[in-house]
Amino acid sequence: MEVLPLRQPVDKKKKDQRIALEKSHTVYQRSKVGLSISLMNDLDCYTSDRALRILGCGALLLVKSFSMMSVLGLIDGVNCLAWGTAEEAVEKAKLALSPDADPIRKTGAELAREHHGWGTRMEEMMAYVNAVRSAR
Repeated sequence: MEVLPLRQPVDKKKKDQRIALEKSHTVYQRSKVGLSISLMNDLDCYTSDRALRILGCGALLLVKSFSMMSVLGLIDGVNCLAWGTAEEAVEKAKLALSPDADPIRKTGAELAREHHGWGTRMEEMMAYVNAVRSAR
């Protein structure tokens, strides 16, 4: 089971508290901003599913830029805030915490709801399954 570390422990007596992945949505739902940095940022069109979980929970996605983001519908300043350098990340984080970011947050949640739900993923998977079956 993957767990997510908390920045500040809930119980100050325990130093290493974590939130199980299946409960991470509770954190994102209470957050204005969610940060997504993929370890494999050099792969085309790849990001952690964390980005879509953040969007789906209604938090604003602050994401390290990756190639072909637009394939997932991610557009900097429209439905997420993307950055490339640490300096850009700081500026984008300031914007993310301002009221000006509310429309971006809302558009990101709509993107997740309309294009990245389980129904969409199952349709995509069935296309692969059908292609494999027809190739036999």
